[in-house]
Amino acid sequence: MIQVPDFGDRFWVYQIVDTRTDSFATLGRMYGTAPGFYLFVGPNWDGEVPRGIVQVFRASTNSGLVGPRVFLDDSAEDRQAIQPVLRQVMMYPLSEFDGTMKSKDWGALPKWQPTPGVAASETQ
Repeated sequence: MIQVPDFGDRFWVYQIVDTRTDSFATLGRMYGTAPGFYLFVGPNWDGEVPRGIVQVFRASTNSGLVGPRVFLDDSAEDRQAIQPVLRQVMMYPLSEFDGTMKSKDWGALPKWQPTPGVAASETQ
């Protein structure tokens, strides 16, 4: 499940590929994609599509990659302005879909800080 927030006038695109790196979905401003919920399934999925799903995209493999990209100009003001929409760039299992936009503060994720003079393999 992928949710697409309302990006307003910002350029945005989600690059979505299967494990062969073949693109199988078109989500982005240049495609006229509406905000909402999109379901990505594997080649053998035959479940029921819940109400509220805008579109279903079927991959030719059971795994893939989603790379969301959103335009950001290089200013402190735009970095602040984009935060509310970035919080709604989410992907989660269909079992967690309830028809409401979820949100996550991506800036609050833990950050790894290297220890000067210590190799990363020595810190684990």
